[in-house]
Amino acid sequence: ASYGSHAMFHVIGITPEAHDWQTASGSVSMMPEVLTRSDLDTFFATWDGMGGRLDVVPLSTPQLTLTEVIQVAEQLAGHRVHPDTTLLVYTPMEIKQACEQLGVKATIEAAGGRLVHGHDFFATFAKEIRETHGWERMMTHSVKMANICEGYGYKPTPASIERCVASAIAGRIRK
Repeated sequence: ASYGSHAMFHVIGITPEAHDWQTASGSVSMMPEVLTRSDLDTFFATWDGMGGRLDVVPLSTPQLTLTEVIQVAEQLAGHRVHPDTTLLVYTPMEIKQACEQLGVKATIEAAGGRLVHGHDFFATFAKEIRETHGWERMMTHSVKMANICEGYGYKPTPASIERCVASAIAGRIRK
């Protein structure tokens, strides 16, 4: 759950209350729910937005690791973020400092992106930022953030980091 009431679940063999299925279910006869690839594809299709104009791409929640920030920089090298799209790459302060020393921050900024440290996008007045900039369409690698920001009025599309960056360059939601 990313906001509101929190779902309760057990993972057999992982959570302390779930040594086995009978213990986890409280001896109630029920079948565990199994999600298929088709279920996931149908779910993600509701947030697709394919081909639509892209306003903002915040990569946070979780904040990116050094490896992920380098991946973003490598993908941006030699390209520019579309002038109508804002690319925000969130990372902890220590990783931002390492990126500065390695020249990774400069690569991201040369392409028109921003390397940001601190709170995640959704926790930094995302609704007010949307209203101020007139943003509507958002793309992110975080389903949690997509869910939260949909409540702030965004039309989110969750996707891989690679697809998010390619879309930021194009200024449109891409496959």
